[in-house]
Amino acid sequence: MVYCGPPSKACRACRQRKIGCDQNPRGCRQCARARRPCPGYRDYVDLLFKDQGHWVRKKVGAPSQRQPPSQRKPPPEERRCPPATANDETTSLIPTGQVHPQPSILVTAAPPQDYIPTVPHFIPPLTPSIVPDLRDLGIAVFFQQHTQLRPLQEYSDPNPMFLDFAGTIFHTSNNQMISACIKAVGLASLANIRSEKQMLTQARKEYVESLRLVNNALRVPSEAVQDSTLLGVMLLNFFEQITCVNGQFLHVWTQHVNGAALLVKLRGTRQFTYKVGLQMFQHICQNLTTNCIQTGLPVPQHIIELREQCAQYIDTKSPIWHIGDTVIKLTLLRSRVANSSNNDSDMDQILQDALDLDLEFKTISIRLSAEMPYHTCVDSSEPRFHKGIYHIYPSVWTLYAWNNLRSGRCLLHQLIRSQMLKGFSAIPPRFLSPARISIFQESLETLLQMINDILCSAAQLIGWTATPNPAPEKEPITAGARLLIWPFYVVIHICTSMGLFATFPGIDKYMMNVLAEVGRQTGILAATFLSSLLEDRELLRYLPKLKQKGFRMVEG
Repeated sequence: MVYCGPPSKACRACRQRKIGCDQNPRGCRQCARARRPCPGYRDYVDLLFKDQGHWVRKKVGAPSQRQPPSQRKPPPEERRCPPATANDETTSLIPTGQVHPQPSILVTAAPPQDYIPTVPHFIPPLTPSIVPDLRDLGIAVFFQQHTQLRPLQEYSDPNPMFLDFAGTIFHTSNNQMISACIKAVGLASLANIRSEKQMLTQARKEYVESLRLVNNALRVPSEAVQDSTLLGVMLLNFFEQITCVNGQFLHVWTQHVNGAALLVKLRGTRQFTYKVGLQMFQHICQNLTTNCIQTGLPVPQHIIELREQCAQYIDTKSPIWHIGDTVIKLTLLRSRVANSSNNDSDMDQILQDALDLDLEFKTISIRLSAEMPYHTCVDSSEPRFHKGIYHIYPSVWTLYAWNNLRSGRCLLHQLIRSQMLKGFSAIPPRFLSPARISIFQESLETLLQMINDILCSAAQLIGWTATPNPAPEKEPITAGARLLIWPFYVVIHICTSMGLFATFPGIDKYMMNVLAEVGRQTGILAATFLSSLLEDRELLRYLPKLKQKGFRMVEG
């Protein structure tokens, strides 16, 4: 590798014409004036160094090419390093099978065709021969497990599995606060996977240091709006999920999410003019929507307004974006229910608005069936599958979109049924027409179907079933196991409130096994905590409820 000097940041068209380029994320103005599509920009970090390996190999091999063909020696076979084992503590940064793989030239031998892994198949990278420092190990684990180490894509939805923007901020800011936050998250994940209390103690020390540094940054207005400060708050939020030991973590998690929402407001529209700002804003919106469902509050109006302005900078035709819009409407509707009176007009209007919102979910579902299809497989011989059924998704994006849709419809139909039950018990009773009774029955069928689909989506994510190998540029689907925590949380709440555990025996055991496996693979104790709630029925009374004030939550 040789240093080639500062490369041009202009788009390809402006470089060829040797003219100035304003580097607008949505396309430079020079291309706009010429009425041609802007070809986009190169990744600046990748351009700082030039790989001259091909030129060196060609130069070294030049003398042998002048020899007669009969005297040339065949090229030596490619040497492959032997596979690392789980016992190689001094030469492995990450335990085998616990984190998602990264591309590597030196690979281990492929498993046999009939081999079905129970955990993600991990190829250990090249590692130093000395034992790394514990804090350096935390940074290595974080980037290995929670980032893709690839350039951010223009106009793309943020990847739900990875904090891709964290790598960009870490390498450009050289910020002590970000280093402490990353060490805390990485060490906590590895400590939970390995069950090492000493490492978890070090992670908590880094967390305390991170809190101090984040609070110092928040006291200075100019630093509070920086990317590093917002990322620090997001990582503190993630740390709470990883180290969850009881239901109190939701309170702290809510504080971090609300703090991030206020920072987003302070950052204004400038955050939409570059890739990192766009993707961080979308991540915050996803977390804030989940938090609003949990607390029963609407999404803040300033977030809705910023989201409308953000739509000018990204592709809003994505189904992920439309699902996000519909879920935000759901949070507003749930807030109305929590603060509504019990008069007849309110009940009728809320029910009608809920049915209209369900039509939007149905429209998105039809679109997903056409653009993001998946396969339903049956294998009654495997006891780990839910009712012997499991889904195969072509990518994590497909699974993420479907489960987001299903979770929203579950919560919506729970609201519909609760509203209609309140009408049935009113004096005089309401919603007794044949059409309304039919809606009530169909709502239950839809709710049970959404729950069943969420449960069937888990087997592939946690590696219980063979998955077709993705393209080299795509992440393995087993890397998204932590995406099951929120959908399963919703299912646990609904099954508890409606008494479905008694009606459909075996659901609780299945979810307990899945969540325990997610906790083992990812080191996120929030999944382990939910599994323990299901294992001990007495603990279910401590389950944090999805707040729905104004009507009876438990049916029957």
